[in-house]
Amino acid sequence: MIANQTELSEKRLQLLRSGNKADPVLGKLVCSCNNVGSENIRKKIDEGCTNLKDLCATSGAGMGCGSCRPEVKRLLEEALNNLSLAKAV
Repeated sequence: MIANQTELSEKRLQLLRSGNKADPVLGKLVCSCNNVGSENIRKKIDEGCTNLKDLCATSGAGMGCGSCRPEVKRLLEEALNNLSLAKAV
């Protein structure tokens, strides 16, 4: 593709995600490497991801440069705290 001077911008995410179609960014952009938004991350937590390693692996956030991992961890902790509070009521 590079040798043929094919513009990759539209295909970049598909190529980087091994051919899987990327989910649309939902919420505030958290991971610019893999275009993952805060609501994408919360959705994965709601689907059962309760630890940082699994959350990063399933959402794609934090799997590039890693600079977003603190924000991903914060979102996870916030969601788990809210879940604990809801169960206590």
